[in-house]
Amino acid sequence: MNSGLGVFDERRGLMTTSALDAILDEFVERVAERVARRLESRQPRSDGELLSVQEAAAVLRCKPQRIYDLRSAGRLPRTVEGGRAVVRRADLERLVAEE
Repeated sequence: MNSGLGVFDERRGLMTTSALDAILDEFVERVAERVARRLESRQPRSDGELLSVQEAAAVLRCKPQRIYDLRSAGRLPRTVEGGRAVVRRADLERLVAEE
């Protein structure tokens, strides 16, 4: 019996390495297409998105201490989630718009 790829070794009853590579390449391509479709249909981030202090600092391109200072000065609300300091993305955007 000869497979459509012409790479089945009838004597040994095994597929050759090139057949396995072709199957793997096809699998990877299908997975990549599915991931791309899911990413396209993904909902945009909401205004309620919470960022860690480190993530907020990365958004503002500053050190995390600056985020703590802005919280202490009342320019960013003191938001705590699960016992850790977090910052709402909308609050960061509001702060940037004010400046």
